[in-house]
Amino acid sequence: MQSIDIPATVKTMGDRVFYNSSILTEVTLHEGLEKMGYRFLSGTAVQSIYIPKSVTTANEAFAEAGYLDTVVFADGITAIPNDMFEDSTSLRELTIPATVTTLGNDSLCQMGALESIVIPDSVTEWGSYVLYECKKLRND
Repeated sequence: MQSIDIPATVKTMGDRVFYNSSILTEVTLHEGLEKMGYRFLSGTAVQSIYIPKSVTTANEAFAEAGYLDTVVFADGITAIPNDMFEDSTSLRELTIPATVTTLGNDSLCQMGALESIVIPDSVTEWGSYVLYECKKLRND
């Protein structure tokens, strides 16, 4: 299976749902999804992901997703949940939408390849360790 379209009726994706499914290149998510489980894309070849605004929990969802290089956020998303991108190893740049007001605890920490990030002025709430250990971030 190279691609999968998760039905809009799915509210929770468990931990490591696609663990080491190395031929998986595309996962389509829809509004209504509330939780992306721990490392749910770990070991896949997914390069791009759309994040619905209904997602409120995403514990290290993109850790060890070694091919992921593009993240598209739904219009109207207001928060980057705790731990969402923690330990993501491949994203080099990320633009947080202007509708986001909250960056959760550890939401962007330990992103080993992150070089550039745009955080809008709309963000008024920063959790703990948001950008902790993002060692490649440039100060341009």
